[in-house]
Amino acid sequence: MKSTGYFPFERNHYFYGKLLTVRDFESEQVYFNNKRRLLNRLLHGCGVVAGLQVAAVDEKTITVEAGAALDYWGREIVVPAPVTMKLTMMEGFVNNEYSKNIYLCLAYDEKGKEPVHALGNQASAATVSEYNRIAEGYRLFIREDPPEMSTFHIRQLFEQFSLLYQDSNVRISLITPRYVQQNETFVCTIRLEKTMQTPKIRFGYEWMLENAVLAKRESERPFFEEKGTTQSSLIEIKTAMRAEKLGQINVGIKQGSGKLLIGDKQIAIEGGLVHPVTVVAGNKADYFWEDYFNRTLQQSLESNAGGYIHLAQIDLLQVGPSYVIEKVHQVPFGEYVYNPSVLARMPQSSILSTQPSQPFSVQSSAYWLGEKEQPRLTVDYDAEQQTLDFRLGIPRMKEKEPNLRCKAGYTDLVVNSENAYVKKMFTRSEITMVTDEIAHGLGPGHTYVQAGVDEIADHSLSPDKLPESDVTYYGDADVFRNSPFGDDRGGIKIGTICYPHRGTFRIGVRLPQELMNRKIRLRWWAFQDNSKSKREGESEWAEAAAATDEMKKSKTKK
Repeated sequence: MKSTGYFPFERNHYFYGKLLTVRDFESEQVYFNNKRRLLNRLLHGCGVVAGLQVAAVDEKTITVEAGAALDYWGREIVVPAPVTMKLTMMEGFVNNEYSKNIYLCLAYDEKGKEPVHALGNQASAATVSEYNRIAEGYRLFIREDPPEMSTFHIRQLFEQFSLLYQDSNVRISLITPRYVQQNETFVCTIRLEKTMQTPKIRFGYEWMLENAVLAKRESERPFFEEKGTTQSSLIEIKTAMRAEKLGQINVGIKQGSGKLLIGDKQIAIEGGLVHPVTVVAGNKADYFWEDYFNRTLQQSLESNAGGYIHLAQIDLLQVGPSYVIEKVHQVPFGEYVYNPSVLARMPQSSILSTQPSQPFSVQSSAYWLGEKEQPRLTVDYDAEQQTLDFRLGIPRMKEKEPNLRCKAGYTDLVVNSENAYVKKMFTRSEITMVTDEIAHGLGPGHTYVQAGVDEIADHSLSPDKLPESDVTYYGDADVFRNSPFGDDRGGIKIGTICYPHRGTFRIGVRLPQELMNRKIRLRWWAFQDNSKSKREGESEWAEAAAATDEMKKSKTKK
């Protein structure tokens, strides 16, 4: 069946004494082949049945996995083993332009094999060579021009395609549904196809709507700008709309409103597009089926001229005088054959579903509640806009109570012989001073105290207040001796004693002899664990310690 037309079928009639010739045996094969292929075309369609995945092996090589397909003439195509080929070795690949998109196609092919000698016609005694077998095979080749969407006849039953603009690098199309239901939110798509070498594009336009309105948050003048470092060869700009009245509505792009920017180059698109969309009251799938079954036999058998299938779109990127494969898109035009058993188990999400689509749109949002409030879900329905609005209230997370409490303070200490412990060490003396008990204010419990001493100012005891110091020494200040940051009068050492059951502490400081009769300022920081379990344990411990103190006092009185 090398024609897309329909021919009446004829088969052999056998009877005793019939002289069988080559014509009879050929007609036997043609009869069964053509009938099977006709059923393939009408019952199954065309496209990839299984396998045939395409992948880039390296920058210039692709591989096609084993698989099976039906072409547009109903012929079975089987690729029995994976095929790996360089693009330059494939039929149809042209090396004169690398910044382009190319299409890998699969077609049915057959070749003779096993040549044998055969007698010629009876008028000649010469022998001729004929093939003993015909091997059914396939042919992989490259096409550089994108296909016309009108060649995909099944898609035209439920979608409309129109070309708005096309040049060697960019193609812009408008895609709209053929049927929508009243008050249904439907999507219209602007499809931009471009080569990988094309600079980043920006595209703005204005919708022309008649008896239709844009859905919420949609703009009458959409503007798309390609951003980021990565580029794509296929961009789809989708806009949600709603049909309000039965009958025909018109959806399209206003005349002269298209503005295309390719890099720094601006292109004004003078033309416009208008698609008529039919708004129906019932299930739109019923209208699809009606159009499908009202096709003539000739319309059902229409196909592209070569009967081939587009296995992949391959994006090429120019690199110097050569090219690299940037990306491979599998079956870019959806040419698949679906197993009826799989379709029967599919959810109601395909065009074959007879259930009506939802005649409303859905939107959602979230907001914060208080810490102790319960989660809350509210649903509002806008009958005029046919919109469901889901709002979810989420309780805020309770802020964690800090596990550490802190207090800080200072105390002034007079260094004199009355309350100092003096220890002579060879040629010098050290003075040890201990403060009275200091309440840190954090209450009973184990507490860590860090103390330091301000830089010693050179003045007498007469001032009531010490000036603020720019330097405070913590720990053993002797480590700074003989450095630009040390105190020439010797090292200073400081320590603390804590009394957990009373919530107090003392600070002890060891000073050089030359600081006698001076006033020093001690700064302290107290830290205590504030976790609940810790507080409860410390409370019990403090009560027990207080009871012990009372027992000691009572024994002392006795």
